[in-house]
Amino acid sequence: MTTQPAVEVRSDARASHRVAQLALVVGGLTWVPARWAVMTTWDGTWLGADYVGWNRLMLLPLTLLVVGSVATARREAGRRLKAAWGVMAAGFVLSWLGVLIEFVIGGGLRGGPEWLAMAGWGLYLLGNLLTGVGAAVAAVTVALDRSRRDRVATTGALALAGLSMLAWLPLMAATLNEAGVVDQLVVGAAWVLVGLTTARRPV
Repeated sequence: MTTQPAVEVRSDARASHRVAQLALVVGGLTWVPARWAVMTTWDGTWLGADYVGWNRLMLLPLTLLVVGSVATARREAGRRLKAAWGVMAAGFVLSWLGVLIEFVIGGGLRGGPEWLAMAGWGLYLLGNLLTGVGAAVAAVTVALDRSRRDRVATTGALALAGLSMLAWLPLMAATLNEAGVVDQLVVGAAWVLVGLTTARRPV
């Protein structure tokens, strides 16, 4: 029985690290304009796309964040952190499915069946909740790991991502729409920071 050379193992680990980092950073960067547009085009357009169009474009950042979360979950050694990243990945997948069902298959609340739009919306919200909880748990787990050199930066980035995602629905429920828009911009920036802090980890 042959074993994989140590050099190849390290090379694979670095490749996985780069994929995770790039996907999270680009996912966060594309989240910002897409969510800005989704939150501000209910009765108009931005850059030639309307509300439904921008919601469909949300599939791009969500896909990247799924890839980044899965890649990070695979490279983490601790069970709790691996599980937390798995929960985040599952949340992004549910949100992706919600967008697909509501805006690609159904055409949105004003352009398709109401039951399909509500099903998609429910999946999106559930995914948002799962991702926020997963990020918060990951932040606590990293904060308690004194062996990590990236502990402070990664804890802060994950905490910001988790708390901003969890804050969005209460803000919207309280009709604090402007605060909700700002919150979604913070979410995108937070995932960029999460991706960048992974670069500080030795591989």
